[in-house]
Amino acid sequence: MNRADWHAHIESVPLTPAQRGRIMAECARLGLAGRAERLAVLARLLGLDGLGSTADLTQGQAGRLVSLFQRIRDRSGLPEITAAAGGGQGDGEHQDGEPVTLAGALIRAAVMICAISRGNASADYRDLFAAEGAARCCAAQR
Repeated sequence: MNRADWHAHIESVPLTPAQRGRIMAECARLGLAGRAERLAVLARLLGLDGLGSTADLTQGQAGRLVSLFQRIRDRSGLPEITAAAGGGQGDGEHQDGEPVTLAGALIRAAVMICAISRGNASADYRDLFAAEGAARCCAAQR
């Protein structure tokens, strides 16, 4: 299965029980207690006209919601995230438009861990995200 097939697959199958549980937990954390409000916010985050039920979500949509929720500290972050969600970034792309790969995600995580452990958590990591940047950063730890 190639990447395009995988994306087509996750956009055609219902969300998993674990994804639904995570979405519901995040909604509760943000104080979205009412069903109508919760569904309206979820639809807005996904750029949908409406959402009848969380059971109508696909695995791909649920994954995008979980990703968005990870960036929201509290309810006050919802308008900012909602605007960012409609910003045109496609599925499987970083903000710079580059495709997301497992190797790239692991490199980004390693760079972040190394930088944070060095007390450099506020630096601009864009240049460090290259593979050689991750190797350089981690080698500095040794």
